[in-house]
Amino acid sequence: MASLSRGKSPDPLSASQVPDLSAFYVKRDLSNVGALSLRNKLINGDFRIWQRGTGPAGGGYLADRWTVNVSNLTVSQYRPGGTIGEKESASGAVWIGIVSAITNGAAHAANIVQHIEGVRTLSGRRVTFSGWMYAPTGKLGVRLIQNFGTGGSTAVTVSGSLTLTPVTWEYKTISLDLPSVLGKTIGADDSLMLVVDMADPSLPGGVTGNQTGTFGLSRLQLEDGAVATPFEERPQALEEILCQRYYQVRSDVVGTLISAGENQKTIHFPRMRINPAINIASGANGAAFSVLGPDSIRAVTSATQFSGCTIHLNAEL
Repeated sequence: MASLSRGKSPDPLSASQVPDLSAFYVKRDLSNVGALSLRNKLINGDFRIWQRGTGPAGGGYLADRWTVNVSNLTVSQYRPGGTIGEKESASGAVWIGIVSAITNGAAHAANIVQHIEGVRTLSGRRVTFSGWMYAPTGKLGVRLIQNFGTGGSTAVTVSGSLTLTPVTWEYKTISLDLPSVLGKTIGADDSLMLVVDMADPSLPGGVTGNQTGTFGLSRLQLEDGAVATPFEERPQALEEILCQRYYQVRSDVVGTLISAGENQKTIHFPRMRINPAINIASGANGAAFSVLGPDSIRAVTSATQFSGCTIHLNAEL
């Protein structure tokens, strides 16, 4: 045993005197680094949540947080089953079919986009986009657009391209350098936009060209750093809450009003990004709705009851 004397430093321990504490340490599994770290800046990257249904043919929102933008093209989109690669499930994938493309020189394009809230996201960082992808001729474009919002600075774009084996699901990654937003003016509804281009001959270098056919995307991730990590498997409940910050479908707007003299009902819901716009899908029975705030609305009716009402609340970027 090492001894201590007044005014002297302790004698160093020999290797045989150092206790083995390895049993008290938890080994870190680096195969799934930070599984719940929220490192994936994309929401619903595996396309598992579809509050609006399977999406309108011809463009618009499909799975939550994702839009298909189309110009002078005919497209269809649907949610498939099956498998991607060897182990990845395709139950949370999206297929986008470009049925026909304009060949007469008219401007045309097809892409899928997610707006990530806050243009400061990953500002000044090297970032990596990854996921499972499928393309008819093996070509996809990737753009990150710093959108400074209404009244803000001019948008800044960085871009790259991906080459795949045609008509084959492949896991692909690409790293890009995002400029700093220091010194920029940031307005309302600012965002970082991820754009995956499928067909757009106007892109520099002919990244995608005038291709048609079926495209597939699944398990998409955008994260800080130059190396892709495994797809972040977030719990279903958490992913739904993240989606509901921007869009909610409420089918629980039911109930009997107490009397003709008390013809109002306040409906509360998880807080949204901003005061939502209201779209009445069905069953309003003459009720009028007004927004009280980002987490509540009011229904007013002259009838004694309304039931089965479904409303859509929209606070998207």
